Amino acid sequence: MPGKLEVKMMDFRMKVKVNPAASQNTLAWRGDFLKANLTAPPEEGAANRQLIDLIAGSFDLDSNNVEIIRGQNSRDKTVMLYDLDRETLVRKMNDLKG
Repeated sequence: MPGKLEVKMMDFRMKVKVNPAASQNTLAWRGDFLKANLTAPPEEGAANRQLIDLIAGSFDLDSNNVEIIRGQNSRDKTVMLYDLDRETLVRKMNDLKG
């Protein structure tokens, strides 16, 4: 269809530093990593599940499109976001700068 703008979806990997058992849930972009304060304790995967839900909500993704690919048992994690368009990614990262 002529004139139709096609949105290219991409996958994006980011480093995340997690602070579990915090007083509130927050995300902030710190230049080369995402800082996540989570109210969930680091027990039985509760903080990991909360991290996935918090990132998914912040980037308008389904939680199935967020995966912890490294650091499941660490405060330093690598997270993959799947099927995200570049415009949304840039806008959401700018929203999280602080």
